[in-house]
Amino acid sequence: MNIEEEVLALEEKLRLGDASADPDTGDIFEELLADDVLFVQSESQSVSLKASVVAAHRPPRRKTFSSVRLSEVVVRDLGSAVAVACRTDYAIGERAFAMRSVRLWQKRGTRWMVVLVALIGTP
Repeated sequence: MNIEEEVLALEEKLRLGDASADPDTGDIFEELLADDVLFVQSESQSVSLKASVVAAHRPPRRKTFSSVRLSEVVVRDLGSAVAVACRTDYAIGERAFAMRSVRLWQKRGTRWMVVLVALIGTP
C-alpha cells in the first residue's frame, strides 16, 4: 500500500466515524487525531482541541448522520506530511449541508495522525 492509499484508508475511517449509527465513535477520533491537533473552523472563527472533537462524537452530543459522502478528494504527499482536501456532504434527517476541509496528516512513529483540520465552510 502506498502513502496515498494508506492515508485514504484512514480518511475512510474518519468518514465512518461520522457516518456510523454507533452512538459513540469517539474512539476513532481519539485514535486518529494527534494530541496537539489544531481544528480550525472558518465559519465560527474558532479553534478546537482534540478533547472537544472527541466529546462531540460521544453521547449525548453525538449527531447521527443519515449520510456522509466525500467527493472532490485531492491528496498531496508533502514529504513529511500528507494534505487531503475534500468536500463532505452530510445529511441528517431532511437537512443537508456540505463542508470543504483540509486535513494535514503527519507520521508519528509508525502511525499517521491528523495534526491540522481546517473546515472552510459550505462550497
